[in-house]
Order: sequence, then C-alpha cells, then structure tokens
Amino acid sequence: MNRVRNKQMIIRMTDTEVSEFDRKMRQAQFTSRADFINALLRDVRIVVPDGIKEIAVELKREGNNLNQALRLWNKTQTPAPPIGVTIAYEKLSKLYSQISGMLEGVKNADFQSSGE
Repeated sequence: MNRVRNKQMIIRMTDTEVSEFDRKMRQAQFTSRADFINALLRDVRIVVPDGIKEIAVELKREGNNLNQALRLWNKTQTPAPPIGVTIAYEKLSKLYSQISGMLEGVKNADFQSSGE
C-alpha cells in the first residue's frame, strides 16, 4: 500500500515529555517517531518480550555462521555437510524454539487479559 503523506502535525512537548516519548519508542524497538505514532494510531499492540534483543543478536550471529558453513560446503562440493552446518543448524533451532516460547507467552498473556 503506497500512501502519500501530505499533512503535517506539529505538537509541543516539554523536554521531559520528549524524553519519555523517545524512551517508550526505543523500548518498543522503533527507530522512527513517525512509524511509532502510526503503530499507535492503528492500535497495534507493541510487545517486546524480555531478552528478545539478546536472542536477536545471537540469531544474527548463528545465521552468519550457517551462511559461511554453507558457502564452504558449496565450494568444496563434499557429499556430507561440514560439521559447521550441523552445529549452526542446531543452535538456530534452539533459538527459534526460544522465540516461539516467548511468542506463546505473549499470546497466553493476551488470552488471560481478555478474560476468556
């Protein structure tokens, strides 16, 4: 969906209010004030589970490791994958399980808070 944003809104805030806004924006892992405001306007529930940042860093690291191992495997044309592929795959599987558990926790919290 391509939108043209041709309207501008100017608001005035104290230094404290700006600091609080920016803190909440960073906590929700947004880098753009406009994106954060638009998410709030669309009633998007913003949830950042504890520990997700650390898992994201580890996920990127292991993804790079897997990529390097797969490049080596492709270059050497060996029938069996190098041990690095297996290790990276196992670590990525564990990380995906952790993320899945975090998302399930968020989903369960939503279910309980809705009173159902």
